[in-house]
Amino acid sequence: MRNNAIDGFRAISIILVTFFHLGRAFGAPGADNAEFALGNLFGNGWVGVGMFFVISGFCMGASTQGKFSGGFQKTTYLRYVLNRFLRIAPAYYVSMIFWYLIITKYNVVFKPVAEFDLLTHIFFVHNFFNDTMYSVSGVYWTLAAEMQFYLLLPILFSLLSSLSKQIMTLGATFVLALSIAILSNDVVLIFGLPAYLCLFIAGVLSYFHRESIYKTLSKYGLIWIVVAFMVTLIFSPYGVYQNRARVFEIIISCLFVISLAYASVKERYSNRKNIIYIVMAFIGRCSFSIYLYNYVMLALPVEYSGVMNFLILFTATLATGILAHFIIEKPFEKLRKVLMRTRTVAASGSI
Repeated sequence: MRNNAIDGFRAISIILVTFFHLGRAFGAPGADNAEFALGNLFGNGWVGVGMFFVISGFCMGASTQGKFSGGFQKTTYLRYVLNRFLRIAPAYYVSMIFWYLIITKYNVVFKPVAEFDLLTHIFFVHNFFNDTMYSVSGVYWTLAAEMQFYLLLPILFSLLSSLSKQIMTLGATFVLALSIAILSNDVVLIFGLPAYLCLFIAGVLSYFHRESIYKTLSKYGLIWIVVAFMVTLIFSPYGVYQNRARVFEIIISCLFVISLAYASVKERYSNRKNIIYIVMAFIGRCSFSIYLYNYVMLALPVEYSGVMNFLILFTATLATGILAHFIIEKPFEKLRKVLMRTRTVAASGSI
């Protein structure tokens, strides 16, 4: 059963990312604002990517803890990898075809896309090379990092078996992320998995300790302080975090996943639902496809010239992703579940 709170947090992430892309593509007012203002959503919306990473870690903690907490098994690992591949790859590959046609056939976006670009994207290694990092679509680099995290996570479970190991592992990955941010200007390092591993692990550990987080925040009423601090950071002046962007991203993503842990537990005890809650959960369920087609705004014959045009671009971007969710992602997801169920039955019969 899906947790609507998690889907709601996905919606927050994709809305922030879409705001950021709109700001960059069309120079929307507030994208470079120097004051505390609503327009800073355009400038600071990039933190939505870090939010997605902690959500991914949180959900992977939920789905893998029982599988690998007792140790690494080759058969279980291969089945797990296949399951994750089938969840991401089909809809991703279809979107690649879409963007390839847009770029090469209709010249909507002017960027070179050669065979090497396509091959690296197919195998989720395009974030290993500067030339392919942002080719085909500028959002795909995160999917490479995501898939690489999936491959690594079962191996990392040996480093997360006790609280002391968890603290040491999380601390080490934080130091690694900050070291890369301080010492390197290489895009491959700055936006590679090593720089973001701390956020994935923060998500996993937030799932492990979600009950304790909920009890602590509920007992002392700290949840509103956490949320207020996070919102303050999001609406703070864009550019003030120059040279400290990774610190900002880590802080806000950790506040976000702490709030997520609280909300995911509270979801079990609350039956109150309102229209905003329902709409946000729906957008969250469609967020993967919205993300895949997030740059569709560049192919629309609309320029940013005010609030109305922004609403048109924003709505069209979300609508495209929602449509893709129902006609592409959802059918593939149903097929994945059938295939994995069939493999489970076959495996059980062979024992």
